[in-house]
Amino acid sequence: MREEHTHGKPPTEAVIRGFGHSSKVVTAAALIMIAVFGGFILADMEVIKGMGLALAVGLLVDA
Repeated sequence: MREEHTHGKPPTEAVIRGFGHSSKVVTAAALIMIAVFGGFILADMEVIKGMGLALAVGLLVDA
């Protein structure tokens, strides 16, 4: 957003374009984290399974 604004875009357009550019990175990071936390479900300890499931579902809902 800052880069778009410093290159002369009006604030509203800079925000829209900034979100457009960053959405791919945020989505990829969320998918990686969901996969990692989903892997915790395979653990032997019930506490770890529950935390992994909760974190994976939370990220899925948020992203």
